[in-house]
Amino acid sequence: MKKRIWILAAIVLVLILPAWTCYRFLHDDPPPEDDDLRVQREEIPEAENAYPCFCLAAESLQWPEEKQKKERLDAVLDGQEWDAEFVAELLEANEEALADLEHGLALPHCQGPEINSINDAITAPVSAWRKLVKLLCLRARRLSEEGRRDEALQQAMKAVRFGHMIEGYKGGLIDYLVGCACKQIGLQQMRALSTEDGAPAPVLVECARDLMEYPPNVRGLQDALKVEYAILRKVVDDTAAGKLGLNLPPSQASAWRGVSKPLFKPNRTKAIFAEILRTWVENIPRTYAQRATPDVPGWVLKLEEETPSKLELLSSGNAIGRALVFMLMPGYSGTVKCREDVQVAATRLVLALKAYEIENGALPASLDELVPDCLDAVPPDDFDGEPVRYDAERGVIYSVGEDLEDDGGSDGDIAWALSDPARSIEEREM
Repeated sequence: MKKRIWILAAIVLVLILPAWTCYRFLHDDPPPEDDDLRVQREEIPEAENAYPCFCLAAESLQWPEEKQKKERLDAVLDGQEWDAEFVAELLEANEEALADLEHGLALPHCQGPEINSINDAITAPVSAWRKLVKLLCLRARRLSEEGRRDEALQQAMKAVRFGHMIEGYKGGLIDYLVGCACKQIGLQQMRALSTEDGAPAPVLVECARDLMEYPPNVRGLQDALKVEYAILRKVVDDTAAGKLGLNLPPSQASAWRGVSKPLFKPNRTKAIFAEILRTWVENIPRTYAQRATPDVPGWVLKLEEETPSKLELLSSGNAIGRALVFMLMPGYSGTVKCREDVQVAATRLVLALKAYEIENGALPASLDELVPDCLDAVPPDDFDGEPVRYDAERGVIYSVGEDLEDDGGSDGDIAWALSDPARSIEEREM
């Protein structure tokens, strides 16, 4: 009896094992449902779109190439020195660029060309965006040197607006991050200007309130991640068709598709990318403490910790797909939006605290004293959702940071000293 059972089991194994092997190595999943990851573009009249104006500004940009001049420019922007002749020369050389930039900033929309591939993603002049925003801040510094502090702050606000518009023009992740960097340059300039005497308290309060219009560009970051998914999806499809890197003729491309089946599951690969990008998109409106983890196989979550072995790759039935996930997963940090949010919150608080000090002769004991005269409410810390912290004795405002631990403005916290708020304490110590 036992012998018959063993024979039957062997027969079943012989029949099932090949079928299971064929299924595992030749069967792909259905295409993932990813309509929610498509970027929704708008019909914008050309006369209302700032993007072409910004591109024109980038084309006419005149930027110093000499290392010495670049260092002098940074020193002027940081308030370390002032060179009126150098500043006038640079601004005069860029009158056309600044005119195009101002024109764009006055328009209601900013939308770049559609991006569906890596080649599409490299067309924007991203290297020029940071230089353009520095021109705006340079003009703000000159206004401040002339004693026109209120106009200087408004000029720095334009730099913030420029960064916000770049974040939202439906480019890829690199475009958003460059826009974020531009916005931070403007915010840094506003904090620096707030420490200089002469800005009226009402102007500081107005700027603190106006900055509520420029929080992290949630939709812009969501669109940027959706663009990344569109690029990844195209790479997977091109790899499956033998186009990416191989550039095979039609006959060889057909052979490639047949040979690669045991090693590549395009739909399964796209589903992994879709789940990760979808989770990132859904996390953006949440605080860092509320973020969710993508529902993906365990090996995906371990990619940063360990590299899969060759045996593991080959036995998966999707070795090429796993390699693509390993190589192409965007370097996205879930703290991008949170760090930007606390930058904006810190700038609003620095402006409001300076206004309070001008009116009352001293800083408040609590941020609640800024409400309602200087702020409608104390801005929240986007890491944990609680109000931004304030140490009146040390003159420090801070966020708990990604460790979500309140360390009193030290260790993992992101803190600004009111005596020198241009950069965070962390940035100044680097």
